[in-house]
Amino acid sequence: YHKCREDLEIEWQKLDDTLKKDNDALQACNITATTKALEVFGKLTKGYDPKFMGKWVYLDKVRLLQSCSAAYAWWHKEKMVGSIVVLAVEQAFNVRIGQSEFFISGRADQVVKWNGRIWGRDWKTTSEDLQWYDRGLNPNHQFTTYSYAINQLNGGDFSFPKCGGIMVEALYNAPRPEKTSKPASAFGPTIRNFTASRTVFDLRDWEQDVIFTLNTIKQAREQDRYPKNETQCKMCKYRSVCTSTSELTQQEKLRLEFSHRIWDNTKTED
Repeated sequence: YHKCREDLEIEWQKLDDTLKKDNDALQACNITATTKALEVFGKLTKGYDPKFMGKWVYLDKVRLLQSCSAAYAWWHKEKMVGSIVVLAVEQAFNVRIGQSEFFISGRADQVVKWNGRIWGRDWKTTSEDLQWYDRGLNPNHQFTTYSYAINQLNGGDFSFPKCGGIMVEALYNAPRPEKTSKPASAFGPTIRNFTASRTVFDLRDWEQDVIFTLNTIKQAREQDRYPKNETQCKMCKYRSVCTSTSELTQQEKLRLEFSHRIWDNTKTED
């Protein structure tokens, strides 16, 4: 779904200005975006094999096509109204946190202009009841991080923040229980917009918290001490490392059982 939503905008930006509200041209964007989404889905599911889906088996090819269709209808309406202007797609950032030695990086799905102000935009998929979804918008580290970074990228500061927050476009899909009187449409796909606005206080508070956390990580590196968070040990893939009987054994398990590579979270080809 994320790939579909991303490529709708990329294909639209390639159009000549005279075609940007032409229904045939917009439908061509839709076909390309849906095709790319299906390609990604096929790779992730090993050719649509249900055994690779686990508890998400209800999110099959048919549901993806329905979701892409819902996304196109939502996007088409947005383009016809014209109140949201997309400034950037997959916007990478690497910004300094306050006056500290630390930087934070990432990649925002979109940067847009809405009602005369800059906002980030993020695509989300969920099986959670949308009635309660907004309770996860604030506090939310990701959305505050993106707001902070987009504010900096656009020359804003605490005296005059340029970014209002993050517009969250949530796609809802849920499995339909065997015994229900509700129609299949009640379980998705459904799209709803949420606004995760951020105040100057929110940004300042986030900045201080992150600097505190990163200083703690720095101290751990300097002292080579990494206290365990034991709340998720039963399901953690590193459990075999932590239960080793010596540091040398831990190092060998990390070397033999895990792949090692540098992760660049600003790359767009991943």
